[in-house]
Amino acid sequence: MVNDPSSVFWLFSSVQTNQQMKFFTLGLLLASLSLASQNAQNQYWEHLDDSPRLDSLISLTDQLLYDDPAECVVISSMVYDLAVKLKDLERQASALQTLGIAQRILGQYDSSFQSQSFALDIWVGIGDSSEIAGAYNNLGIIYDEKGINDKAIEYYLKGLSIYEQIGSQDGMAKAYNNLGIVNKKEGNYEKVLDYYQKSLAIYKELRHSIGETITYGNIGSVYLELEEFEEAIKYSENAIQGYKDLGLDQYVPYSLENIGIAYKGLGDLAKAETFHQRALEQYLKYGNEKEATFTRGSLADILLLHQSYAEAELMAQKCLEDAERMGLLDEELRATRVLYGVSKETGKLRSAIAYHERILSLSDQLSDQQKTKTVEELQVRYETQKKEQAIKTLEAETALNELEIAQTRYLLLTSLVLGFIGIGAIMLINSRKRYKLKAGLAEEKERIQKERFRAVIEAEEKERKRIARELHDGLGQLLSTTRITVSSLEGDEENKKVRNSIQLIDHAVQEVRNISHNMMPNALVSFGLDAALDDMIRKINEAENVQVRISRQEGVHLEESTSIGIYRVLQEIINNALKYAEASAITISIVLQNGFYYFEVTDDGKGFDLNQIKQSSGIGWNNMQSRIELIGGEMTILSKLGHGTTVKFTAPQYD
Repeated sequence: MVNDPSSVFWLFSSVQTNQQMKFFTLGLLLASLSLASQNAQNQYWEHLDDSPRLDSLISLTDQLLYDDPAECVVISSMVYDLAVKLKDLERQASALQTLGIAQRILGQYDSSFQSQSFALDIWVGIGDSSEIAGAYNNLGIIYDEKGINDKAIEYYLKGLSIYEQIGSQDGMAKAYNNLGIVNKKEGNYEKVLDYYQKSLAIYKELRHSIGETITYGNIGSVYLELEEFEEAIKYSENAIQGYKDLGLDQYVPYSLENIGIAYKGLGDLAKAETFHQRALEQYLKYGNEKEATFTRGSLADILLLHQSYAEAELMAQKCLEDAERMGLLDEELRATRVLYGVSKETGKLRSAIAYHERILSLSDQLSDQQKTKTVEELQVRYETQKKEQAIKTLEAETALNELEIAQTRYLLLTSLVLGFIGIGAIMLINSRKRYKLKAGLAEEKERIQKERFRAVIEAEEKERKRIARELHDGLGQLLSTTRITVSSLEGDEENKKVRNSIQLIDHAVQEVRNISHNMMPNALVSFGLDAALDDMIRKINEAENVQVRISRQEGVHLEESTSIGIYRVLQEIINNALKYAEASAITISIVLQNGFYYFEVTDDGKGFDLNQIKQSSGIGWNNMQSRIELIGGEMTILSKLGHGTTVKFTAPQYD
């Protein structure tokens, strides 16, 4: 039977100085058929009976899968039609799986999902546990490649559960690797390490040399993320030795570069430079220009830290040229930063200013690129959820229609026997069933709507956090550096233009800090809700327009996502009081009772008619209500014209 060969993604990582991981996928090496060979087989099939012809077609799909996936789609469809004709369920499912893999390789994810789902249904009917697990794994890979990580993990775990039940060691190792990869994208490095270690133990037991070697490299890359550099070096060295023993020298430089990154983390710049140079030589030997460009950027960073300015400049210039040619914005930015650093340290102020302007331009391009990617990911997730909702709704509506048809038939049949009384009883029973089904359908729609809102909120907060970090760490640092550069342009402290420029930069720095704080307060992420509220209240009170007081029995202990939601709600309530209520005093009360936090915000403003909430076209109050419902709480709004406003809501205590 055909299983997806890419169910194990062999992962190599070469970490850049900003600690972003790059992934390399090693697929199975398949022999390609020549055109003459294919033509000969086409002529041969015409003279075969259905069963031998089916065997020949299946053999061809296996060979075409990665060499020519478009042709594989055509041949797999032929295999499926022939298997249907022969009533061969196993080959039908096998053909659908191969078809789904080829469609996935071509980026036809919806068609691939449909093919794999049909294959799964057949395997379930046959009762082949190993193939069912493989189908779940293939469905997980589709979600993995689409960037819908939670669904990918869900399907990988389903496959793993079955592999564990039937004792398939090889299947378990593949599932552990896939779970490691998708969790790595989520940044769950402790989980990733656990999955990879389990996979490594199985490969050692099976004496699977290639699996063991590649997993050594994977584990080394995870230890780099965890900044456990000694462990990263040890596992990477094991991977290097394994590749050499297997005759796969072309994969050695990935681990060489990881060792170089580890030595840089340990502060040994000389060894870091040596290993990066070795990695660069190997990449160039095997024609891997993209990885060579990344490595040149790493070397340029190290040479700059080593104060080898001339060598750093040459390496960065070469990196910049290659990055521009290949469209690698990250590497363009890194190389430009090195060139800026060299110019600044060697006193070339004009060059430093030019490179600084280019850094700002590249940063903007990367930010736009990231925003586009985030929007695309949200769109993919939305479309997927929309299709799943449509399927569930269609299933429920179909069941409802079938019930109505059955009800009509049953009524006609029983009316002759039971009379009007019996008919009434049956109608009542069926009406109750119908009502129950409709209620279930409504609940399912509401649940899906809430899940969609939750996904949007989480994506919004994640994007807020990312933008805040980039503003603070990226633009803020660049402005600070610009201030230093401008200060050094003129030694005369009385120069009015220099002083004015410095003042403008100082204002810009403060504005960046304010925007960053509004996007995602550092106190909220680092110290929790209590600290964030104290900081917000302090700033409002410093303005001396409104007096805000807060009372609480003890600290508020909530999960980070819940704390962010509560903070946004309180922020919205207070902003409403400041903007519209004309209040002079605002009081916040927080009480813990019976496992729930009770929040109450009261202002002495002019109040409003509660009917305005229903009539309002804005989303403020509705958004707050939805946020509170998502965390399992309830909200009540009390207000009257001329008598202020009180907002009460609850949140379950973090256990």
